[in-house]
Amino acid sequence: MKKVIIAVALILGVYARSTSQTKIASNQSDRDGSSYEKAVIIKAKNEGEGIRSEYVIISKLYPNYKMKSQGTDSKNNKNFDRISIVTNDGKEVTIYFDITNFYGKF
Repeated sequence: MKKVIIAVALILGVYARSTSQTKIASNQSDRDGSSYEKAVIIKAKNEGEGIRSEYVIISKLYPNYKMKSQGTDSKNNKNFDRISIVTNDGKEVTIYFDITNFYGKF
């Protein structure tokens, strides 16, 4: 789990510098995407931009992953994407993203 947290932190830093339009909330050291409470917060201008950001993060964390399922949920007045994948080594992982900032913006 520690490796995942470190990897997420590194990828968030690299990704945040690589795009000028989408912002990933700073101070996300405790946001590894492992639950709704620890969802990675993505700030984007619209849904297309936000969704692209999610998949960039997933691709960097889990190269050659296979998509299993995706869904949206609302909890405590926030909106979330819940993306389940199968990693290259066959492990099923679910990553949670807080999409409140861009949800419903086209």
